[in-house]
Amino acid sequence: MGVTIVMFPGPLESHSVPMIELSNRLLRHHADLNITILLSRNAATRPLTPRLSFIELPYVEPSTGAQMNLAETLIGHVDRLKPVVADALASILNTNVAVPAFVVGMFGTTMIDVAADLGVPAYIFFTTSATGLGVFLHLPVVDSKYKEDEWRAHMEGIDVAGLHMVPPLDFISVLGYKQSPAYTWFLNSSRQYVKAQGIIVNSFNDLETKALEALAQGAYLPAGHTMPSIYPVGPLLGLDGRQAEFADHPCIKWLDGQPNSSIVFLCFGGMGTFSTEQAREIALGLELSGHGFLWSLRVQSGSKETDLQAALPDGFLERTKSLGLVWTESAPQVSILAHPAVGGFVTHCGWNSVLETMWFGVPMVGWPLYAEQRLNAFVLAKELGILCGRLKKEEDDDEALVEAKDVGETVRRLMEEEEGRRAREKTLRMKELGRKAVEEGGSSYANLALLVNQWTCASNSQS
Repeated sequence: MGVTIVMFPGPLESHSVPMIELSNRLLRHHADLNITILLSRNAATRPLTPRLSFIELPYVEPSTGAQMNLAETLIGHVDRLKPVVADALASILNTNVAVPAFVVGMFGTTMIDVAADLGVPAYIFFTTSATGLGVFLHLPVVDSKYKEDEWRAHMEGIDVAGLHMVPPLDFISVLGYKQSPAYTWFLNSSRQYVKAQGIIVNSFNDLETKALEALAQGAYLPAGHTMPSIYPVGPLLGLDGRQAEFADHPCIKWLDGQPNSSIVFLCFGGMGTFSTEQAREIALGLELSGHGFLWSLRVQSGSKETDLQAALPDGFLERTKSLGLVWTESAPQVSILAHPAVGGFVTHCGWNSVLETMWFGVPMVGWPLYAEQRLNAFVLAKELGILCGRLKKEEDDDEALVEAKDVGETVRRLMEEEEGRRAREKTLRMKELGRKAVEEGGSSYANLALLVNQWTCASNSQS
């Protein structure tokens, strides 16, 4: 009997890509393994093998609301998908294949109940950092320890097991304030995570040693709870074919004409946008730095297209035409980071971007914008020491401008000074360790093999 693992990443493409890469890695470990991914949107990647299949779920209208943030929108959407996911999983089980695991994305905790009702062990795939997982699991402890007004008052940091004191805003940016629906969901979901059979993490032992050890010991959990098994299997990046695909892209062609390590790349993810006022400060800062740049720019507006003449200072494009390139469409980030002309990266610190940057050994400056990005920047700076500065203002004000002089000085530190050199050395070391982790004999390779062995043994006991 064949063995089928069913997966549900949730509605975000940024969660689907690493889950598809996880699937491809799993399939390389076992010739009799099959994987079916339940998608609430079209697949971003086509299967590399017939043993990987996609089922597109029936359309479910997303939750909407004027005051809903990203987390609340995702949570509501996943909850509304619960009946169609249950039907899809039941249909697979009715084909009499062995299903030893149902793997759900980090926002899919409501699906743990679906798996339990159908008698399938549930696993969680946590697509961000092990430290982020620890903070998430620690939420019930923090919730009982601090009142909300005390969160703001404890500016020296919130005590999270095994970490430096986490700044309150870095904590709140992930989980929300106590009165928000997102916070309530995160608190309840944190308690649900311990019901999973195991948690798969997109990280690796040498990157987050302290956090992974604390997780394994259950240090983040409230007293009396048992930690599920933890499987760090990263970095999972989905790089297959992506570099060659963009060899003729205008950004890559432009980089081909630049000296090695001379260009600072600025990119802030698919949802990272700036006000016109902030875009102008960035532009002036880049001009002040004197360094070559490739800037993937999206400006907040009612139009999908960015009007560069309106968004940038008068004469900026003409003055910097020999120095940089401003790109307003989707940028091929992986191909750009892999290019030898790129010597630094100003990033929103989304976890996929962090892992891609380390994979290519490019030093980073952090400019976190939303979700867990502030926490990721904290981890990179305080826990790992590989972030060369952070541009986002510390105060809880999304409208606060980062001024041109701060942008220019930070870019110079990254590209010219000792701080940037140290960040490059540490990032290159993580590049080496991350690539070893996923090779045969590496820690992530071994953890993945252990997981496959457990699933195949479980399926044999079912048959």
